[in-house]
Amino acid sequence: MLNKQRLVCQKKHNSISAFTLIELILVVLIIAVLTSIVSLTLSNLVPRANLSTTTEILLAEIRQQQSRAMSREKNQYQEASEYGVYIEQNQYTLFSGTSYNPSNSSNLITEIPAPLELSSNFPSQIIIFAKGSGEIINFVDGQNVITVTDTVSNQIKTLNFNPYGIPE
Repeated sequence: MLNKQRLVCQKKHNSISAFTLIELILVVLIIAVLTSIVSLTLSNLVPRANLSTTTEILLAEIRQQQSRAMSREKNQYQEASEYGVYIEQNQYTLFSGTSYNPSNSSNLITEIPAPLELSSNFPSQIIIFAKGSGEIINFVDGQNVITVTDTVSNQIKTLNFNPYGIPE
């Protein structure tokens, strides 16, 4: 009887604890699944951040143009002026005056990074803010939208403006 107890105790002390092959495979599979989920999530964040960032910068510059018009900031001719934004597919241009002149050297052109595109249904793709009030000159209800589109992910950010130049 004592010998049996010693044998059982020796077997307990001599047994080696280790992971089985199935346990190792399960751990590797779990790590692989988690890695793929994290990489997919991170790869989708970059285009979203780019779309959001570009939209926020565009909106900030539109507000700046409106603020210039409201404060009666002087243009290159040292006159209080209207200020506007001309929207194109891959860029937008900030300008002063009642109309857009592409050859004016004081225009500020901002390129839109690929794969983003701009579109607008404003008349002639132009928003002009009135000096003093900052209202949109020649505002047409229903023609007051700027859209920023990510052509890869088909995500869209839309800016709807009211007659006072405030996005809704």
